Amino acid sequence: MSCALRAFSSCIALNLRTLSGKTCLEKQVHKCVSQSLHRHQIQRSITFAQYLLSASPEFETVQSKIVTGEHKVVASSSDDATKILSELPPDEQKRLKVLRLEYDVLFSTGVRVPDTMIDDDWLTLLQKHVTLHSRKRYYMYLFKKEKAKQNEKRKRKQHAKEAEERRTRKQEELEAAGPDAIKFKNTFLLMIQESTMNRFWYNNVFRAMVDGPHIVFDFSYERHMTERELTNLCTQMQLCHQLNKTNRQPFHFHFCNVPSGSLTESKLQVAFGNLPSCPITLTSQHYSEIYPKEKLVYLSPNAPKVMDCVDDDDVYIIGAIVDKAVEDPLTLARAKEEKLRTVRFPIDKHIRWVQGSKSLPLNHVINILLEMKVTGDWKETFVKSLPKRKYAS
Repeated sequence: MSCALRAFSSCIALNLRTLSGKTCLEKQVHKCVSQSLHRHQIQRSITFAQYLLSASPEFETVQSKIVTGEHKVVASSSDDATKILSELPPDEQKRLKVLRLEYDVLFSTGVRVPDTMIDDDWLTLLQKHVTLHSRKRYYMYLFKKEKAKQNEKRKRKQHAKEAEERRTRKQEELEAAGPDAIKFKNTFLLMIQESTMNRFWYNNVFRAMVDGPHIVFDFSYERHMTERELTNLCTQMQLCHQLNKTNRQPFHFHFCNVPSGSLTESKLQVAFGNLPSCPITLTSQHYSEIYPKEKLVYLSPNAPKVMDCVDDDDVYIIGAIVDKAVEDPLTLARAKEEKLRTVRFPIDKHIRWVQGSKSLPLNHVINILLEMKVTGDWKETFVKSLPKRKYAS
């Protein structure tokens, strides 16, 4: 067996001695790891070591606390996460040591994990990723995110270098041409700036802000989503904004239940770039404090009533949630709890659905509402707004 594998086994045994305090358990885990010669065998040893640890009553207590959500605190920044990790109960500190050991072994055996793990990542692993499969998916997400940042940094350096070379080459050409050379640029095709187009598009959006119609996005589902799903949600919101502002009859977007300084607010700022300059109302207030209750209609794929048409007098509420793991009817439960009207799109009545969930992405929902206002025909709207792989023609 190689020196690296012996180091892994010794490291695991040493940490388990600290965690469990049981000599027999330590020997069993040391044996199962020391006999592993290949990468896949090491992975099985990690799983078996976790199984042996789960036999300890102390570890079962930690596991039950994590599953039931005890001591679950949400951190909004790295400083908060550091403070929470430093104040963990002894049982959760033991589990954190097991997770750090698992990460070290996966990193050393060539599994795709990030090079660095900040306190926010460790806290997320403790709170939301109980199983090994779930943690591996989160490690892969962090790995891809880290590589994307490195590639972006490399591209920026390359673009800056190319721009500097172009400026140098242009300056040399001007010096070679002499002082009497004609210096002008081709202005036959004028470039239209993005800010100019935004001012043109925002005219209709500002009109909708005053006269309506309005769309409310309920951002009260942050605790039901992982960081990856929250990032995906903000990306979908950006797509919704792009579709809405370029439409001739746009809605006014109202982002409700967004706490100040929350992770949702920070990710929205990253997705939109300059959120205060966008014609979007962002508030921490509840939508019932802004609009009359009789005008509110909650859109939910689980609603029993089918939507007939898009009524400009109603204020439609869309649950801002992306949850790929659990498909509970959260929006319907929220609407029933608040005694609001609920409707769903008449998908089954007009097209034959063949693939995927009917819980549509938010940008598809907004596209359907915008197209329905123009065409007034559900079938034509669904054909234009939904991917062709979802339904049979």
